[in-house]
This record gives sequence, C-alpha cells and structure tokens, in this order.
Amino acid sequence: MAPSAAPGGPAAPVFAALPRRLKLADQVVSAVEGQIAAGALQPGEKLPPERVLCAQFGVSRTALREAVRSLVAKGLLEVRAGGGTRVRRPSAAPASQLLGLAVQATSAGPGVTWAHVLEARRVLEEEIAGLAAARRTEGDLEALRAAIDEMRARRDDAEDWSRADVRFHDALAVASGNPLMPLLLGAMQGALLDARRLAHRLPRTPVEALQHHLRVYAAVAAGDAAGARAAMHAHLDEAETTLTLARERSGRR
Repeated sequence: MAPSAAPGGPAAPVFAALPRRLKLADQVVSAVEGQIAAGALQPGEKLPPERVLCAQFGVSRTALREAVRSLVAKGLLEVRAGGGTRVRRPSAAPASQLLGLAVQATSAGPGVTWAHVLEARRVLEEEIAGLAAARRTEGDLEALRAAIDEMRARRDDAEDWSRADVRFHDALAVASGNPLMPLLLGAMQGALLDARRLAHRLPRTPVEALQHHLRVYAAVAAGDAAGARAAMHAHLDEAETTLTLARERSGRR
C-alpha cells in the first residue's frame, strides 16, 4: 500500500526516479574496459579503424570519439599520430594525479593529509621490501644498484637526486613480483616526489637517505625478507622525520 500523505499535503511518492540509461559513449567505454579486463585486448594492440568500430558498436562517430577520449583520459588507450588507437599498458598516472590534487586540496578543507600518505606508504613499502627480498632477480638487483649509483652521483642536484630515489623504490616494487605493487606505489609517487625535493633542502638528507637505501638493498640482495622489512621501516622513520622538519622550515603544514 502506498504511504499516506500528510493531512492537507501532497501524496508521498511511491517510486523513486528511474535511472537514466547509459549514454552510447558510456556503453562503448564499458565494453572496451570489459575486453581489456578479460584480456581480449592486450597492451599495444591496435583497435580497428573508426568506421569499423562505429559499425560494430552501432554508434555514430561522435559517440565513438567521446568514448575514446574518455578511455584515453583513464589511461587505457592512446592515440598515436598516424598509428591509430592502441591499448595502453596499465599506468598509475591517473591515480597519482588524483592523489596529488587531494593532498593539495587539504588546505581548503578536510581531505587527504600528508600523514595519510605516509601511513599508506609505510604499509605498502614495508611489504614490498619483504617480497622483493624473496623474489628479486639479478635484473632487479641491477636496477636497484643503478638507482643507488645515480643517487650517489647526483646528490647535489635536488631534481635528479629525487628522481633517482623514486626509481629505487619503483624498482623495488617491480622486484616484489606482484604487478599491482608498482601501480599502487606509483599512485603516491607524484606526491612523494615533491616531498623528496623539499627534504633535499636539508644538508644531511642525501647522505642519510643513501645509507638507508644501501641497507634495504643489502637485505634484499641477501634474500632476507625480515631484514628488508626492518630496513625499510627504519628508512621510512627517518624519511618522515626529515620531511616533517623540512615542511616546518618551509612554512608548510
């Protein structure tokens, strides 16, 4: 039975408004995402020409182009000049951009704080270090050594040193053997790159950071998972202390 209306008032609605059907462009997006998720479309694979896709989906060029723009924005497709539209390898770039905006928006009100970023980083990177110690290959160790060598060589250049630091942690995530780890860590790297640039202003930062990276590397190279987690824990303790001090001196919260 329908709910009764208040005395003298309009009858209370019985049904909620029906959801609108997805736009054709959104349906195309959903279909392409499903094919990528199912593995039917592989990274690097070229999609059929526009006219063929329009015929297959039964949509106009306008709807198809809107869908492609959306998929490009999501990082799932890329349009190459003269090379058609291809499937992209999964990337953390969109998530990294969103996280960076969320951190920047904190000053305007409640949102993601640096404490949240660092807390999430600790959970992720300590496990990455342990997995890397158990699964790393010689190629992984070479990538880690190269990043450390770059940090040592470029310690006086804030930008190059910061990017070398990021490469070390990215290489460690790859060494974990879990393909999700580089994507999850990558979502934070944009925000953390800015933190590294700021921390570099403290004279002791490059030397202390290098020593911590060397300890993490030694444990990973030795296959010591517990030692790698402990070394990463100590490194992040130092990094958080350094960042807090650097932010205070720069007037940031």
